[in-house]
Amino acid sequence: MAENVEKSNKINTDIADDMEIKNKIITLDVERKRLFDILIHKRFNAFLDITDNQLKNMNITDIKISSVEQNTWEIQYLHETKYYTENNYIYNTDSETEETPYVKKTKITFGKTDRYYLKGTKCKFRIYRNSQNKLRVINADYDLELDMEEQEELLKKYMENIHIPESTALLFFNAIAEHEWSDLDIVCYFSKL
Repeated sequence: MAENVEKSNKINTDIADDMEIKNKIITLDVERKRLFDILIHKRFNAFLDITDNQLKNMNITDIKISSVEQNTWEIQYLHETKYYTENNYIYNTDSETEETPYVKKTKITFGKTDRYYLKGTKCKFRIYRNSQNKLRVINADYDLELDMEEQEELLKKYMENIHIPESTALLFFNAIAEHEWSDLDIVCYFSKL
């Protein structure tokens, strides 16, 4: 009988030790995830050469970087503005409509799987690597009207307009092109340790 009580006490002690270790693991895992999110956020800002204040002024929140493996990656963020209007997308020669700016919250998702993509927008962007392996982004609505130099001018206007939900995604694609980064470079920079 005493032997059974001793075994029971040992089992209870082992269970308590197990629970303590399990709780430490859970706590460390939560802390690891929190620190990793901070690291990725800092890398995102560094890649775009912006500060947290600038990101806040750009109306960007809830940045998530996922699916980072091999040559695929995906980034999501939430953009909110009080001054959204379709006129933000118009090229110089087009006429503006008498649209009143309004509040708009947009979830933007962009990245690369088999192809580059930018989702969450009405505007159609075509993102590709040309024959010299340079990353190009164009507004497909003006594909036939504008040459590459005019497309770059239009995209620069979009990147500078914080009321366009895609502006940060376009800044990111522009940074890839400027730094001449491959998809593998992106994966390595934003992957887990």
